Amino acid sequence: YYLARWTLRPIENTHRSLERFTADASHELRTPIAAMQTETEVTLMNPKLTLKEAKEQLESNLEELHKLTGLTDMLLQVARYNEYEAMNFETVDIRNIIEDSIRKVDAMAKNKSIHISYEKPSSSLNVRVDPASIEQAIIIILENAIKYSSKGKQVTVSAEDSGNEVQVTVKDNGQGISKENLKHIFERFYRADSSRAKQGQKGYGLGLSIAKSIVSKNEGTI
Repeated sequence: YYLARWTLRPIENTHRSLERFTADASHELRTPIAAMQTETEVTLMNPKLTLKEAKEQLESNLEELHKLTGLTDMLLQVARYNEYEAMNFETVDIRNIIEDSIRKVDAMAKNKSIHISYEKPSSSLNVRVDPASIEQAIIIILENAIKYSSKGKQVTVSAEDSGNEVQVTVKDNGQGISKENLKHIFERFYRADSSRAKQGQKGYGLGLSIAKSIVSKNEGTI
């Protein structure tokens, strides 16, 4: 009996994780749908509805639809990197992937007057990874650093050979995360403390979870 329970434990943990994920995803999907339905019903009940008010309602619905599209894209990425996504491993210079990642978040950084500092190492840093997914993981971390940094701050990126591995570091000057929340930051749908919500930051709490899945599938740690 003990051995049977021990054997089934990973299956039970996976089942609980799936149930929690399904419940969280349903909640996140239901919120914008409910908002759209309520607003549309109230608008249609107005017998004196003007063209301007109708357009405003359509714009509001479109905004909610954009949220839904963003969320479903994130959910698909979670499923992809946790289950069936095949990795195309090849030996690449991680310095070039970092440069490409920084270039792709440059507009986001400039919008907040944030400078991304990256001193490219003089010698190559070759790693065997799936380049596309690793670039996505770095972009997620960079976007997170920019999102939670105040205007005019600096984000520093560095890379170095650390024995039998390459270490990439992204350092921001944001508000930080409390110790009790640190252990949860890679959990799906988790957003550390309410102060972030008060800042008006948009997100679903999926980015860091996706980044961790990507790095794990590339046999790394984050």
